[in-house]
Amino acid sequence: MILITSAAYCNPSLVSELSKLPPCMLPVQNRRLYVHQLGLFEGSGEKVFISLPVSYSLTSYDKRQLESHDVGIIFVPDGLTLGQSVVYCINTVGLYGEPLYLLHGDTLFHHIDLVADSYVVAKAEDNYTWAAIDSHDQYVYAGYFSFSSPSLLIKKIIDSGNNFIGGLEAYMEEKPMLRQVREDWLDFGIVNTYYRSISQMTTQRAFNSLTGTRYSIRKSSRDISKMRAEANWIQSLPKELKHYAPALWDCGTDGDKGYYEIEYYYLSSLANLFVFTHHPLFVWSEILEACVRFIEDISCFRPAEPSEIAIIAHQSDSLYLPKTLARLEQYSRQSGMSLDEPMSINGTPVPSLREIATITGRVIATDRREFVTLMHGDFCFSNILYDFRSKTIKVLDPRGLDQNGNLMIYGDIRYDVAKLAHSILGLYDFIIGGMFTLVEEDLYHLSLHIDVPSQVASLQDSFRNKVIAGHTIDELSVYPIMVHLFLSMLPLHSDNPLRQRALLANALRLYLELINRNNQIS
Repeated sequence: MILITSAAYCNPSLVSELSKLPPCMLPVQNRRLYVHQLGLFEGSGEKVFISLPVSYSLTSYDKRQLESHDVGIIFVPDGLTLGQSVVYCINTVGLYGEPLYLLHGDTLFHHIDLVADSYVVAKAEDNYTWAAIDSHDQYVYAGYFSFSSPSLLIKKIIDSGNNFIGGLEAYMEEKPMLRQVREDWLDFGIVNTYYRSISQMTTQRAFNSLTGTRYSIRKSSRDISKMRAEANWIQSLPKELKHYAPALWDCGTDGDKGYYEIEYYYLSSLANLFVFTHHPLFVWSEILEACVRFIEDISCFRPAEPSEIAIIAHQSDSLYLPKTLARLEQYSRQSGMSLDEPMSINGTPVPSLREIATITGRVIATDRREFVTLMHGDFCFSNILYDFRSKTIKVLDPRGLDQNGNLMIYGDIRYDVAKLAHSILGLYDFIIGGMFTLVEEDLYHLSLHIDVPSQVASLQDSFRNKVIAGHTIDELSVYPIMVHLFLSMLPLHSDNPLRQRALLANALRLYLELINRNNQIS
C-alpha cells in the first residue's frame, strides 16, 4: 500500500501565492504535483492512495486523472494532526498485513526504492521547523518512510500522543529501519523551497532547451535567428520598460545553436496560476491590471519615422488572413477535412473553416498605423510571470522578428491583446492541460466543454469590459484575431489529435461569441 499524505492544506506562505490547496495539488511544471509523485510508483504493482482534506473539492479533471491512475482517495476530517491522519488512513483502507510506503504530499524525489522499514533523510537549507533527527544534526526527515507493520505503527503513534515522529521513532526501537541519505530531495512545503525545487527540476536536465543554475537560465535552439531575436528584444527595451524583462547576461552561438542567458525568477507563470490555483476574483483583478498596464506601457513607444510605421503596419497584414489560410490548408492535408464544409459547435451551425477565416479576416481592419507600437509578440499566460510582492509582471520569450524574419521590436499591439485574450477568453491553457471534454458526431459536428473554475467567468466578464490603451476589445478586433490564432495553430498540434480537435472546436466557440457580440457580422 502506498499512501501520499496530503490531508492538510499547504503552508500559509504558499497560500498567498498559490491559493489554498492540499500540497499534492500544487502546480509543478504545468501539472499537479501528484502527477509527478505517481510517476515514482509506476509499475510497482502497489495500490496508491492519496489523502485529502474532507473540505477540499476535487475538480472533474482531477477526478478523471486520479481514476485513470486507479488512485484511491481518502477524505480525512479537517484539523487532524499528521499522526492522527495517518492512523485514520490506515484504518480506512484496512490493509494491516501489507507494507506501507508513505510519501508526504509536498515531497518529491527522482526515484523511490520500495524497501520495507526504511526512511529518507536529507540536509535542510532553510530556517524552518523541520523534523530534525537530533538537535546537532543538519539532517532532517525528508518525507518518505516505509513500514513492514502498519498495525505496529498505529500503536506507536497512538502511544506517542498521536505524534507521527514520536510514533516513528518508537517503531524504530522495535523494528530497525534503514536510513537512506539522499541529495535529490525536492520539498514543496514552504514558499522558499517550493520555488527552489521548481528551479532544480528545470535546470538539472534539459527541458525545452533550458539549462542553467539557481541564478540564471540559458535557452538554446538550432533556430539561431529566433534566439538572436529574443535576446535583441530584451536588450533593446527602453529603460522605462527594463523592469518587465529579465536581465540579459549573455547571448551568442555555440556550434550549430544560438543561445541567450537571462536571470532566473522565482515566480509562477500565469498559466500555472490560472489553471491550477483557486485565487479569488480580486486577486485576478490585480493580475489583470498588471497585464493591462504592461500593454499600455509598451504602447507608448513607437517607431520614430512615419515611413517605418507604414511598413510595419503593412507587414502586419500577413499575421492574419494569409497566415491563417496557409495554416488551414496545411491542416486540411493533415486531417482530410474540407475547408468548405459547413460545421456546427455545441449544436449551433457555423460556416466552413475557410468562410470563418475570411469573415473574421474582413473584421480585422488591417494596415492600422495607430496600432503600431512596441510589441511582445507572444503575450500569453505561459510567457508571463507574476510577482505577488510588487504586483507586477515579468515577460519571457518575446517574438522579436517581423514577418520577413528581420529583427524587430515593433508590431501590431492588437496582436498582444489578442494573445492575452486567448488565455483568458480562449482558455488555451486549460485545453493544453487536457481539461476538456470533446464529443465528435463526425469531422464537422463537434461539442466542447472546458472544465474551468467558477471564478473564471467573472474574470472573463471583467476583461471583456476593459478599455486597453484607450480602446475597447471590439475596437482592438480581439475576438476576430483570437479566432485566427486558434485556427492557425491547428497544424502545429498534429502530435495530439484530440487536443488538435479541441482547439478547432474552441475556434468555432469563439466565432459564435464574436457573432453574438456583433450581430451585423456575416
